[in-house]
Amino acid sequence: MAWRAHLRQALGQPLEAVDHQLSWSLYFKDPDGNGYEITSYDYAALSVMLANA
Repeated sequence: MAWRAHLRQALGQPLEAVDHQLSWSLYFKDPDGNGYEITSYDYAALSVMLANA
């Protein structure tokens, strides 16, 4: 959740978490166009946090 908030501010656009039913991922590009992914397998806890966000 901290990375999601940080990237939203740094990139100036909201990031939606992608639900893989086992993990959650954030996909984004840096200012040079390089693609990145941050994945968390703390699925249950993130499901609750994202629902409340």
